[in-house]
Amino acid sequence: MAANYQRADFSPLRDGIYGVAAHWTTWTAPASGTPRAFPDAVAHFDVPGFVKDIVATGASHAAITLSHALQWLPCPHPVVEKILPGRTCRRDLVGEIADALASEGVKLMLYYHHDLDAPDLDPEWRRATGADEPGRHRFYQNLCGILKYLGEQYGKRTMAYWFDAGWALAADPKCPWADITAAAKAGNPDRLVTYNASIDSLNFLTEYQDYFAGETEGFDLVPNGPVGPGGLPWHCYGTWYRARATAAWGIEVGNENFPRVPPTPDTVVEWIEKYRAVGGAVTLNALIHQEGRLYPPDIAVMRGVKERLR
Repeated sequence: MAANYQRADFSPLRDGIYGVAAHWTTWTAPASGTPRAFPDAVAHFDVPGFVKDIVATGASHAAITLSHALQWLPCPHPVVEKILPGRTCRRDLVGEIADALASEGVKLMLYYHHDLDAPDLDPEWRRATGADEPGRHRFYQNLCGILKYLGEQYGKRTMAYWFDAGWALAADPKCPWADITAAAKAGNPDRLVTYNASIDSLNFLTEYQDYFAGETEGFDLVPNGPVGPGGLPWHCYGTWYRARATAAWGIEVGNENFPRVPPTPDTVVEWIEKYRAVGGAVTLNALIHQEGRLYPPDIAVMRGVKERLR
């Protein structure tokens, strides 16, 4: 382990055993009607309904998506506004969700995707951040500024980060891991940080993280020893659907009618117990509609999990 880095306490995740994530983005489709523009969708997001659904699953923590697809944050953010005006929202949806979850004893994890791995996804954002400039100095400064503001704004209200596309950062030998992690812990030094190494990957990317990211589809990734890669605590962020890029992680415009068959609660419990046996934890992705309500069949599965584990 890096001599100057002390891993944060994993017990808030370990003791909770499992949480539920919602992949809610600029692409998320409504349950009915015409999709709203993203700021309008943020303004109409049903926070009480969302929290009610999370509580029904028995989750000890909930993960929400700050950014994926377009870089458009569901909250005010002066740093983002300076980088690319118009890519924030007036409503502080993150803060409202954090407070509402806390009132139910549920901790909040934040999912963040920097888009460095997707050159064609949001070219306007890449130009604004300097993602394609030699050395990427401006990109890393912008990334740290974004994370530092979020950390200071939400403080103890956010207990963990799950950073997607860690492999894209690892491809740069000069990636300032220590600076990024320090920025992510602004406002809460106990905030857990991890970097995703890709689906079903056991690659160890950096010492500057606190737990294993563990992305998987269909329960394929399971612990292969007492500790995870690099000695990290075992954790898995998984979806039980397998159709990559079409319907596995979200109900998006264009895939609303894609067939989705959830597993039985017993299948989910069996998988969770493999992580529990090594002192790990899991975050299970549940589908969500643009209105802010979880997909009813997924809730039904998690109700069964709750009955068996809670």
